Amino acid sequence: SAASDVYKRQHSILSLPFCKTLYALVRSHHSSGEERLKSTLKQFNLWKDHFTQSLVVLDGDVGRENFGLSVENYNKLLCEVDHVYHSAATVHMIHSYHWLKQSNVEGTLNVLRFLFTK
Repeated sequence: SAASDVYKRQHSILSLPFCKTLYALVRSHHSSGEERLKSTLKQFNLWKDHFTQSLVVLDGDVGRENFGLSVENYNKLLCEVDHVYHSAATVHMIHSYHWLKQSNVEGTLNVLRFLFTK
C-alpha cells in the first residue's frame, strides 16, 4: 500500500548516516503522534529502537496554520530543517472535495509556505 511505502522511506531515511535528526509531523487522534508512528512502523516490522536517538515526532497537522505547532516550534523547524518529504494526505472515496481540501490542498500550500519562508 502507499502507506507502507511511506513508512519504508522514513525507515530508510532514518538509516542514512548523514541524517542526524528526522522531524516527523504526525496527526494525533487518540494517542500521541509518537505512539501512532511507532505503532505503525512496528506493524510493518520497520521500527528500530535506535530511531529514538534521531527521531523527533511533533503532534501537528499540515492542514493547519504553522502545522498546528506553536510559533516557537514552527520557527525552530524553519531554522533546523534542511530537507522536506511531504506525503501527508487524506484519501477517502466517499467524502467531498470540501472535506478533503483542508488536509490535501491547504496542507500542500502550508508546506510550500514553509519552504519559501526558509
